[in-house]
Amino acid sequence: MTEEQFVRAYADRWQALEACTKRAQKMEDFTTLVRFDSLYREAAGHLSYAQTHFPLSDTCRYLNTLVTQAHHGLYRHSGGAERGLRRLMLRGARAVWENGRFVLASVGLFVAFALYGYLVCRLAPQTAAAFLPAEYLNASPSGSGWDGTVMSSTIMVNNIRVSAIAFCAGITFGLGTVYILGVNAMMLGALAAHVTAAGWAVEFWALILPHGVWELFAICLSGAAGLRIGYALLRPGRFRRGDALVAAGRRAVALMGFVCVLLVLAGVVEGFFTPSEATTAAKLIFAGFTGVLLLCYLWAGRPSRDRPPHTPDRELIIDN
Repeated sequence: MTEEQFVRAYADRWQALEACTKRAQKMEDFTTLVRFDSLYREAAGHLSYAQTHFPLSDTCRYLNTLVTQAHHGLYRHSGGAERGLRRLMLRGARAVWENGRFVLASVGLFVAFALYGYLVCRLAPQTAAAFLPAEYLNASPSGSGWDGTVMSSTIMVNNIRVSAIAFCAGITFGLGTVYILGVNAMMLGALAAHVTAAGWAVEFWALILPHGVWELFAICLSGAAGLRIGYALLRPGRFRRGDALVAAGRRAVALMGFVCVLLVLAGVVEGFFTPSEATTAAKLIFAGFTGVLLLCYLWAGRPSRDRPPHTPDRELIIDN
């Protein structure tokens, strides 16, 4: 093939690659990006051919410049896509950081109420009936009332319901959210005291914690979302209460998106791992792994030091 024939055969492909290179920064369509990559690889092959057969020609110099520019455009765009994907994956963690004080308040309330329920039932076991359903009180590992899988599933369904209610109850100026967190935390604490007194705490936690780490954190995040709504209603600042509620609602909804992800993951674990024949020790180790994984994810999404902290007031100023 002569140089002239070579140019005539592939000139339209090179022109298409030039066009893709010029608009590389605006590419959002996956199909277009794939075509860009295909044209680039094809041109790289043409450059190799030209370097072999027409090493000092204008065609060779043109292809060298074209491939170099296309390489920069393609991989600069790919890097942006990777950063965008990373931001998308870390959106849940960043929502937690942006609602940090409400998350801490929710976790603190949940832990405090759970400890209260535990201590009351340990000191006065007869009070357990005030916190727990009858089927929990009558169950034991050696008795007919014990079905770990059923109990675990029942608790999971309850936690999903609690998460939704805790968020929606924020409209009651946060009081409903505190109530929901308190009731369910005390129930968990009382149940922990009951199983400890019965001598099967390890078996119980081995059933609950593998999916419970994510599930319980999801409840606390739902409580944080509800508290944020309630705080906006109580303390709208210098803005109208409706505007403050809208701004808080946006941040709370972002948090609830992460709650949904956590509940789905917990449901998968509860469905496939919790009822498995894995040993008690293996289940507890797995629960620890889920906790470490969650902490690493949250740490990866922490805000950078050069990024100004988010505030509701700043969001309202921008929106207005």
